[in-house]
Amino acid sequence: MVATLYGAMGAGSIFYIMFKYGIKIWSVNKDWFSEVVELIKQGKADFVEIYLVPSSFKLSDFDIFKQNNIQVSLHCPHTSHNFDVFNLTKKSLDIWNNQVVKTADYLNSQFIILHPGIGENKETFKRESLKIKDSRVLMESMVKVGFVGVEEGGVMCFGYSKEELEFIHKDCGFDICFDVCHSLASAAWQKIDSYDFISECIDLLKPRYFHLAGGNIEDETDRHLDLWEGNFDYKFIKEKLAKAQQAEDIYLSFEVPKKGDGLENDLKNIEYFKNL
Repeated sequence: MVATLYGAMGAGSIFYIMFKYGIKIWSVNKDWFSEVVELIKQGKADFVEIYLVPSSFKLSDFDIFKQNNIQVSLHCPHTSHNFDVFNLTKKSLDIWNNQVVKTADYLNSQFIILHPGIGENKETFKRESLKIKDSRVLMESMVKVGFVGVEEGGVMCFGYSKEELEFIHKDCGFDICFDVCHSLASAAWQKIDSYDFISECIDLLKPRYFHLAGGNIEDETDRHLDLWEGNFDYKFIKEKLAKAQQAEDIYLSFEVPKKGDGLENDLKNIEYFKNL
């Protein structure tokens, strides 16, 4: 196992936190399925997160993960593939029920990552999100201005601020997938300190699943760079999580650039984080 164990003191007792490292791929990346399995079997990663492109797969495509007992998290389609919690059409609900949920059941997935969608009305989100309510769902922290249509001013994403994330978590009952790169862009848009914003969100929401990618603290657009490329110091994240007062595994999914024909760059980012 590549997962690393950290011991820390809290309230007079020692608790332990396990970091588990994940590789992010899409359902269309079938050429990488066997490589992911081999890397996990070699102990170079712990799990895989798969973004489901609608109608790009059948359940049997994932048998290689099932047969090798690989832990798989799923990422639901988002607005790039016309799936929006604020506008759950008959078609999108069919994708949810017959592709996302069935795949999660088939692979015994512990987590289903979901973008909160495009909109601002909290009551609309609360009403619509009931249609896809599932204990495995983690709502992802977002940028304010999404990359879709950014030339025209972008789209306004829900779940970018501490207030909205708290509403999603406490009022709607969803746990959070905390995306560090998204949160950097959100803090830049809000004109607030990114380190304070991230620290406060982690303290408030207590997420145990994270998306990691490099970013610049002054950039309002999420770039998903290698961890060492941006000017955000990832040592801050590692120290913050190592001190988190929870005796649960922490999952780190690396949403970093794919370079070349394989997954070597994912491993470089994992090793970079481990060696901070």
